[in-house]
Amino acid sequence: MRMPKLASAALTATLVFAGLLALPPVRAEAVAAGANGLMVFTSNRTGTRQVYVMQPSGAGQTALTSLGENFDPSVSADGTKVVFVSTRDGTNELYTMAIDGTIQKRITNNAITETHPVWAPNGMLIAFAGQSGTDSDIYAVHWNGGVLQDLTPNTPTFFDANPSWSPGGLTLAFDSTNRQGLGETNIYTILKTGTQLTQITHTGTDSNPSWAPDNKNLVFESRRDDPIPGPMMFASVSRPVSIGFTDTAMLVTQETKDQVLSVSSSGAVSIFATLPPTGNAQLERYLAVSPGLGGFPAGYVYVTVRKDILQISPNGTVTTFATITDLSNSNNFLTFDQVGTFGYKMILVGGQNSTVYTIDSTGASTLIADLSGVTSELEGSEVAPLSFSPYGGDLLAASKFDNTIYAITPPPTVTSSAAASWSSVEQALFVPPTPCNYGTSSSGFFVAMDTTGQIMKFPGNQFIGQGGTALTPGETTTDIGQLTSVGGSLVTSTFWGPIGTPDLEASAFAPCNPNNPPATAGGPTNIHEIYEMSSTGANQVRLTTNTFDDSHPAWSPNGQSIVFESDRDDPNQPGCEAGGTCINEIYVMSALNGSGQTNLSNNLAADDTAPDWETVSAVVNVADFTFSPAVVKPKQGGAVLWAFTGPSDHTATDNSGMGLFDSGTKSAGSSYVFQFQAAGSYPVVCTIHPQMTATVKVPTTVVPSSGPLATVFTVTWSAAFAPVGYVFDVQISRPNGSGFVDWKTNQTVKFATFTADAGVGAYQFQARLRNTNNGFASGYSLPVTITVTP
Repeated sequence: MRMPKLASAALTATLVFAGLLALPPVRAEAVAAGANGLMVFTSNRTGTRQVYVMQPSGAGQTALTSLGENFDPSVSADGTKVVFVSTRDGTNELYTMAIDGTIQKRITNNAITETHPVWAPNGMLIAFAGQSGTDSDIYAVHWNGGVLQDLTPNTPTFFDANPSWSPGGLTLAFDSTNRQGLGETNIYTILKTGTQLTQITHTGTDSNPSWAPDNKNLVFESRRDDPIPGPMMFASVSRPVSIGFTDTAMLVTQETKDQVLSVSSSGAVSIFATLPPTGNAQLERYLAVSPGLGGFPAGYVYVTVRKDILQISPNGTVTTFATITDLSNSNNFLTFDQVGTFGYKMILVGGQNSTVYTIDSTGASTLIADLSGVTSELEGSEVAPLSFSPYGGDLLAASKFDNTIYAITPPPTVTSSAAASWSSVEQALFVPPTPCNYGTSSSGFFVAMDTTGQIMKFPGNQFIGQGGTALTPGETTTDIGQLTSVGGSLVTSTFWGPIGTPDLEASAFAPCNPNNPPATAGGPTNIHEIYEMSSTGANQVRLTTNTFDDSHPAWSPNGQSIVFESDRDDPNQPGCEAGGTCINEIYVMSALNGSGQTNLSNNLAADDTAPDWETVSAVVNVADFTFSPAVVKPKQGGAVLWAFTGPSDHTATDNSGMGLFDSGTKSAGSSYVFQFQAAGSYPVVCTIHPQMTATVKVPTTVVPSSGPLATVFTVTWSAAFAPVGYVFDVQISRPNGSGFVDWKTNQTVKFATFTADAGVGAYQFQARLRNTNNGFASGYSLPVTITVTP
């Protein structure tokens, strides 16, 4: 077991300044316009997942953890600490550590499974995803542990994950799956109070948001460009019930509208035909499109409305084709026999009557089966291909109330038997021998979701090689079963599901025709690309464009770069996504347009994932033999990172005599971070090369910057209270020109108020940090000026 060690000089500095380090990390203003520090990421290069750190160039890759599995690192806004997930105690729990891997501490201990923690900009809270069973919520916890706050309490069917704080710390972005009951994943925002939930993407394929430091934009990953298996949003239609296809359009009927809609391959909806008025009564209107067999004109559309069957010509003219007085007033399903065992006739299943009719091209109907004594309702039906043994040529009819698919043999001897079962089964339909995509939609199978008002789509290539099997969608379960004929017996399996909120109504495959090309085999799966958008979801722009998986983006603190993981270098490409075996590398690119994509981690023997930036106020390059820049000016609470590039060894050491900080000896490729809480001027020296010196200047602040005599000004000299053994000294220069004199000395608080005590004019303030144990102090900060007017 590797125990974290700290150089003796650094340990001394840590003990001397323990009070500051014990305080919660404070947000560095560099989140808005600062420098980029180190990167942390996860890698399995030692055989288990561990947290690593490296410089933005990719140099200095160093493991920070070794005990158990450790992953999903996130750096505090001041750059001094890392929160991560560890399994070292048997379950996923949150831990924190210093940026150098020391002081590892567990902060959660509960029954939920924690992932993807992120540090709030003010350093006080850590947000994370917590899963219990099938329910995953976004939680917040104090950085030092304590009671968990559930920000997105909801039903177990919602899966909230991957939170990201806005730079101001008021809002969280996260992704949520199945929140709309559709199995989709979209990006949402919510206030840290758990209120004002807002959905900002709607493709059903978006996740892993990361907020830009300008608080105006987000970067995220999306599968919208991937022909993934499974349901995705295709079109919005109020209460869709039935789907059918002509050569040029998808047609949809509605439960509460006297119309038939036309939906283009891009999802655009228009009215195809207006039906005779029923007052838009709530009826399940089913449709079927003639394949041009048995004397029925090809392309004509037939719709059931109560006891009538309506005929619609290709130009939308509606006439009554037949009336069957014994039908029920709703739920009457239509299909066409395309096998020939029922004489290529239209077949009508009288839903609530549980009766079956054949209808010829003249409109004459014949009752061939009555299952009213067997089941209470029959609906979605189709004639099985002859190869579907032992029910080849039979009509398979679904009965959702007794979860049964019935097989009805063709005339002259009509019999019925229970062929298979599926919970709340709504329909039985067969996969075509050649699956085709509907025009430009890249999808070939469509499902009507009545309650949510959506048409869902599946890619056509998911059904290649499955021709002749039957799908059995469940209305209330919204999952889809699959029946396969194997050696004269039917094998039942789950094809997909559940899709979402009930009710699932009729489904349909796109037919093959000149407008609908055959689906092509293969193609990538699980392919993400990186997108950028505004914080409202507007102006979505794609940044990566390739056939590989680019994911888990994170914005750099200075707003100029985006780091992400990509499997594009895996020698097993293409195809490793399907098996989940891809090897990722850490990449960086321009946040402006995605240019300059560069591999940083360069280790194909390991899977490098989940990158995050360290935020610091300033970066100093320590080379032979200078600090560059020689003067840096972090704000109060900001961190400075010294990046050692050598080639000689160097130190970054407090030269004030206070013993405030000391990096210890650092070789090329290593780094050191220290957080400056208090205003002052801090001299820095390399103890190995004393000619190497630099200065860290932390300002005093006053607000407002001007005002009349009665104005109450607030003078702030530290982002934290003074630790034990230290005090703050503050001086003032008044308009009388007497120079700086003591104003507040031996202070342990962070600020004080001030009202003009020497009339109008310019006042100046400066402050320092002093060690009461040895009397040494920093230099005074640069003066800050206020103007007092009459």
